Amino acid sequence: MAARLPPPLGPPRVAAPELPVRARPARARRLGAAPPSAAPRGRHQPRRTRGLAHRTTGRPRGILAGDRTRRGGRRPSAPRRGSRLRRASVTQQLPDVPASLPPLQDEHLVAVPAGTALVRLHDLGGHHPTAHDQLRWFGPLPGRGRFDHHPPGPPADHAPEHGVLYAALDDPTTSPPPAGGAGGTVLDVVLSEAVQDGDVLAITDGLTLTVWRTSGDLRLLDLRGPWAQRTRTGAHLSTAPHDRTQPWARAIRRRYPQLHGLLYTPATGGRAVAAALNETSSPHLGGQIELSRPLHHPQLLPLVGEVGQRLGFSIEVV
Repeated sequence: MAARLPPPLGPPRVAAPELPVRARPARARRLGAAPPSAAPRGRHQPRRTRGLAHRTTGRPRGILAGDRTRRGGRRPSAPRRGSRLRRASVTQQLPDVPASLPPLQDEHLVAVPAGTALVRLHDLGGHHPTAHDQLRWFGPLPGRGRFDHHPPGPPADHAPEHGVLYAALDDPTTSPPPAGGAGGTVLDVVLSEAVQDGDVLAITDGLTLTVWRTSGDLRLLDLRGPWAQRTRTGAHLSTAPHDRTQPWARAIRRRYPQLHGLLYTPATGGRAVAAALNETSSPHLGGQIELSRPLHHPQLLPLVGEVGQRLGFSIEVV
C-alpha cells in the first residue's frame, strides 16, 4: 500500500517576479593601483612569482641602473650619519672662490688691541722645535692647516713669504667672560686643533701650552659676520674640509694684504675664538709670557683629561 503524503500547509508558493538588474558603474581606479586582474602582492603572492609581477621587462637593475638595488627589489639601508656625511653636505654648500672679493669695510674687521692674551699649543722637542711666537713656514699641510695660504702643491718651506700661526683667544667683540664659565674655553680650542680629525691626543715631552700677550694691535678679517654673508660662505669656512678652505685663504691674503690674519669660530664653539695669523703679524707677537707649561704637568694634565671627556678624545702620554 502506498504511503499517503500529508497535505501542504499554507498557501501555494508563487514565483517572485524577476527584477531588472542595474549595472554598477565602474569606479575610477586610483593612480598607481594594480588592475583587478593583476597578480596578488606581498606575502599573499605565490613564492615563485613574488617580486616578478610588477617588474618591467628590460629594466636594468643593480649598478647598471644607477642605484644599488639588491636582489628581490629591496634597497640597502641609508648610511649612518657621521662626521664624513655631514662634512660632505657642508662641502657642497661652500662656494668656490669668486673672481674678485668685495672691498673691505669697517664692519668686516675686528681690532685686537695690544696686550691681548693668546694661547697656543706648540712642540719644543722633536725634529722641528717651535717657539710660542714662531710661525710655520712649511705648508700647506693637507688635513691640518685650515687657513694655510701657502702656494698650492706639495708642502714646502716658503719662508719668509708665507707663514701661519694658529692661536686661541677670548672673543674680543664681547664682554669678558665670568670666571668659571663652562664650555668653549681657549683650552678646548687649542686641544681640538691638535687632535683634528683623530680621537687620540699624543702628549710628548716637548708638547707645551703657552699663554702670552701681543705687543701690538692686530687687524683681523672677521669670518663670522657681514663679510661671510656678503661672500655667501656663512659658517662653512670654519667647518668645510681644508682642501676647500685653503683656496679661500690664498685669495683673502692676495686681496687684503694689509690684514694680519683671520678670526673665525672654532668647531668647539663657546666664548673662545680662533685666529689664523699670517707673516705680517710677526712683529706684534713679542709680548710677555704669562704661562708656559708642558702638557703633561701634574697641574695641567687633569684639565686636559676633562676636556678630552667633554670633546670625545682620549689621551696618550708618550
